[in-house]
Amino acid sequence: MKITKIISVPLLAFGLSNPTIAQVDYKAAADQLSTAGNVALSSEDSFAALKLFEQSLVANPKHLAAYMGLAKTHFTLGNDEEGFKYFDTALLIDPTYLPALEGKALEYLKRNSLDEARIAFAIIQKFCEIRACEEVLTVTEALASYEKTKEEKIS
Repeated sequence: MKITKIISVPLLAFGLSNPTIAQVDYKAAADQLSTAGNVALSSEDSFAALKLFEQSLVANPKHLAAYMGLAKTHFTLGNDEEGFKYFDTALLIDPTYLPALEGKALEYLKRNSLDEARIAFAIIQKFCEIRACEEVLTVTEALASYEKTKEEKIS
């Protein structure tokens, strides 16, 4: 008889020695850890958030939300290179993952990298040709705001 349980984080790191005792729901564990990471990040506890997102990836190395959380946390800490690395890792797993493309576009705008933001936006638009995507609206508004702010600074 197999019992499905979510086990504690330390056990995830070391694994179970007897898989017949319990079947671990790694995806659910990754979801819970990622959710806890988002709570820590919104509470401005960036270091706790980093640990939780990293633990989420131990449970499920393809957990896109954990990569997004790591990216956002690194940007919060000023580690831009690491932040972009985690967006790119999420896109290696799923090249159509719109939250990562949107995140990249918005972070590029914050760094005055308009050309890179437009490239990310063009990719979003390509994936959203068939269906309406919230990310198109978000990045369109951010680009317009960026360009308006630039024009105001020039005048």
